[in-house]
Amino acid sequence: MSLSSTSKNKSRYDLSLIIPFYDEGSNLVEAARAAQKSLIESSLSFEILLVDDGSTDESGAEARRLAEEHPSVFRYLSHTRNRGLGAAFWTGARAAVGRFVLLVPVDNPVGPELLENFFRKAEEAAVVVGVRGPREGYSLIQKIASRALYLLARYLFRLPDLGDYTWIALYDRSFLQSLDPTQTGILYNIEILATARRQNRPLKSTSAPMKPRTRGRGTVGRVSAWFRTAHEFFRLLYRFHFRD
Repeated sequence: MSLSSTSKNKSRYDLSLIIPFYDEGSNLVEAARAAQKSLIESSLSFEILLVDDGSTDESGAEARRLAEEHPSVFRYLSHTRNRGLGAAFWTGARAAVGRFVLLVPVDNPVGPELLENFFRKAEEAAVVVGVRGPREGYSLIQKIASRALYLLARYLFRLPDLGDYTWIALYDRSFLQSLDPTQTGILYNIEILATARRQNRPLKSTSAPMKPRTRGRGTVGRVSAWFRTAHEFFRLLYRFHFRD
């Protein structure tokens, strides 16, 4: 489904910040409050979209309460079941009304330096990806698997060398409006980058170090998640090289 069919409004804000979450407990409220504080300190007009990817704990209720208490700042969006990071991103992106869309995970709340890094290059590219730096908190297997995915994506989709990028990325919403996404898992960003490359849209990168998770457990490190990602990767590759 094309984003343009569900979000035709002109930009009401400089930035729509998307925070997707699944069973994050109290982490979610802390991340949302931290993002609000950083954005208030900036000169940007903004909205914060809290996207509940089918949580079964109290984090969905906490996000809904934030949106009810501060409707001019937070918006609560939800899935009835866990659909994946990409699906959560696109749910937020379709609802966004900011000129730019920035995704940040719960365990990497946005700060003033991060905002400055991204907006320094915002006018130059359709997508500005965050480069992670050292993989703190990753196991050896996670490091190898993540690096292999990055290298495969770069060479098989002919992406430029943007560095070891993360999910933290800033998107020009007008570019997102033109897309018809298929990926609901962690490959959603590779699909966006590959499409931008195919359309000769400029891509940039900037520093966005990822912090080790201090509470809870991310789903990406699970073996089942990597098998699912491998399957989705080859389906995406087939689409780009043989079907489209």
